[in-house]
Amino acid sequence: RNVPSREVPLTRRGVAASRMLGEMHSAFSDADVFFVSEYVRAKETAHHSNLTQTWKVDWRLNERDWGMIDH
Repeated sequence: RNVPSREVPLTRRGVAASRMLGEMHSAFSDADVFFVSEYVRAKETAHHSNLTQTWKVDWRLNERDWGMIDH
């Protein structure tokens, strides 16, 4: 598929890792806010982690987008 990397969703393995992240993080952190990039998989990670803190999207966290060069 010719999909830009910023639009690639999480795999099933990524979803499982996100849930594990949420379980581990809730036990060790008291952070109130988390920041994610605009990338689809970053926002999906936030969703699947089931953490109840505020999530803010910040474009400055985006990876460099090399367009179709990375395919």
